[in-house]
Amino acid sequence: MPIWYVTIQGQGDPDGIAFSNATEALYKLSYSIKGIYKKEEKNFTVAKLEGLWWMDGVAAAVVVKG
Repeated sequence: MPIWYVTIQGQGDPDGIAFSNATEALYKLSYSIKGIYKKEEKNFTVAKLEGLWWMDGVAAAVVVKG
């Protein structure tokens, strides 16, 4: 059985307004879909937000204070 999911992709500050707006849209869409399925008695749980983060280059990601 296939597993369906909704995703967003972008780049920039995860504390920024663009990420906040995208996350809000993601949840609005997810709960709208849930509402449609619930009316058809096929209810499901909306999963917690999962994020994948990476940075170009190790030096930018690691700060050593001594």
